[in-house]
Amino acid sequence: MDKKYLYTTAKSEIDMELIKAECHTLTNSYPNEDGIAISYKLVDVSRGAYVKKCIEIMFEVDNMDELLAKIQNARLYQEGFRVSVIKGSANCEFSSMEVCREVGALIDGKANLEQSTLTYYVVFLSLIHI
Repeated sequence: MDKKYLYTTAKSEIDMELIKAECHTLTNSYPNEDGIAISYKLVDVSRGAYVKKCIEIMFEVDNMDELLAKIQNARLYQEGFRVSVIKGSANCEFSSMEVCREVGALIDGKANLEQSTLTYYVVFLSLIHI
């Protein structure tokens, strides 16, 4: 299975056409209303004006229980990791702190919120991505 990547973009109504054009040019995908695009194409976004982050998608799930089970089964290990949450327009019943705590508890290694070596992003859309 090919890897998928999630891209976050700036969200400016004034620059929306430029944002869409840059995102499509780089990723072959247009951002949704939350400024998030998903693509099979990996690109360096460090010089992009509007595309801000590229996040490799590890899991796509329908609910938190499924996400937690996949993380536990993956036996993730990382020293100095951090968990962050990106909430799209999806209605999320969990607080960001609660999600970070539950996901972080399943990752082996010591967390470092100040100077992380790797950030795991949990993104709430119509599916949950990590």
